Amino acid sequence: LAYQSVHASNNRSSQAECPSFWVDPYNATINSTKRRMFAGMCSCMDSGIGNVTAALSKYGYLNTDGNTIVAFSSDNGGPTTTGD
Repeated sequence: LAYQSVHASNNRSSQAECPSFWVDPYNATINSTKRRMFAGMCSCMDSGIGNVTAALSKYGYLNTDGNTIVAFSSDNGGPTTTGD
């Protein structure tokens, strides 16, 4: 399952997007608009992964006996030279 929730262009060709109900909870704690957007994207991804694991559990593929593996991998993102 390819999951690219926390993903945005660094070349300003496209803006990061996330529904405000994921971003707004961070308004009081994160000053940077870009970092709030990132936090909202992470929260959205976390919820989506919760949906996947709930479906696995519902259909008997997520076992509590230790015989289920859910693996995550990342390319560690793009360059951090954009001043963010």
